[in-house]
Amino acid sequence: MENRLMDRSSSVASINELVGNEEDKSLARTGEEICLTKCEDEVFIANAYRYCSRYLIGNWAKCPPEEFDVHYVSGGLTNYLYMCSLPNHVSLLENEPRKVLIRIYGSIVDRKQRFNEGVVFTLLSERGFGPKSYGVFYSGRIEEYIPHRHLYTRELADPEISKMIANKTGHFHCMKLPLNKQPVFLWESFEKFLSMCNDIKFESDKNQNLYEALMKDFDFHKEYDWLRTMLIQLNSPVVFCHNDLQEGNILYIKEDKKTDITLIDYDYSSYNYRGFDFGNHFCEFMYEYKDEHEDGFRTYHNGYPTKEEQIIFASEYLDTLTQIKNKILPGESNTDKTCATIHICSVEELLHEANRFALASHLFWALWSIIQAHVSKIDFNYLKYARVRMETYKEQKKQLDYE
Repeated sequence: MENRLMDRSSSVASINELVGNEEDKSLARTGEEICLTKCEDEVFIANAYRYCSRYLIGNWAKCPPEEFDVHYVSGGLTNYLYMCSLPNHVSLLENEPRKVLIRIYGSIVDRKQRFNEGVVFTLLSERGFGPKSYGVFYSGRIEEYIPHRHLYTRELADPEISKMIANKTGHFHCMKLPLNKQPVFLWESFEKFLSMCNDIKFESDKNQNLYEALMKDFDFHKEYDWLRTMLIQLNSPVVFCHNDLQEGNILYIKEDKKTDITLIDYDYSSYNYRGFDFGNHFCEFMYEYKDEHEDGFRTYHNGYPTKEEQIIFASEYLDTLTQIKNKILPGESNTDKTCATIHICSVEELLHEANRFALASHLFWALWSIIQAHVSKIDFNYLKYARVRMETYKEQKKQLDYE
């Protein structure tokens, strides 16, 4: 990640550029990188018209700028989402969307991660998994808007919804994608985050004091060294993981009498240890992310799934893997879209992995949150969130008899 903030003057566009009378030079000014000054960045919102007219053409290219609607959609913790719409009086062409989302990558996404996420999104889009891709540019993309609502944290424990998530996770883990299949994502991310956290200086004295207290109270380097040794010994299978299975990345779709869920936001998706997806998902039962909360989030201290809730999820997941494996004819397991080996184990083995990789989830997002506190423009108490995750890390580590 490039830890730098660009001066606002580097992305200022003229009025003629915004309305389309002149070529948009905002990308050239920023080295083809959009650096927002805030979520409701007026310059970007004005230029969103240009992106949609160029990539979507049709009515999007004919729509007058004054009738084009765009506004910031809150809810993400890393990226910035903007809803773009054509007016209702416009008659759509066949397969033409009336609404789309423009996603601008946040500062935490480095070039390697950005490239991988773009590849993953495009491949999954072509396979009918997640939103369609309408356009890709250096700092973001245009994607399908799916009428939906995000899940609520307390719904993750609902047996029927939990089974749907487990089913989708099983299909996710069985996919084969042209990416690095070694489990380097977790360790490389940890080491990058640890290095970055050492050099942070906050402008605010309050944030600087909170940061220094965190670094004093928790020996992140020591915990990482211990955690890596312990987790590698588990021999958790390496599969294609989502790596961020929280309620905000799970869409609940209801059409007529049918209900379904879709996994979105593949910023961190990569080949990784199976246990991390499980442990991370279980941790998310404890946290709710909403603007209405004072810090941008709320903690349910007793929210971690019960043994019964864990068994429901793990059982459905393993049933899904069995069904996928049974559909593949002998000798044809290594298809273009399905991984060569499908790892089926007992429920107890799976949960043994999950509850230990939950520790990795706490440490991972705590470090991530410290960095976000320094670079993000989103209104969220990242430093408090980092402390909450580390306090839970210590509690769960003790419960597992490691301390």
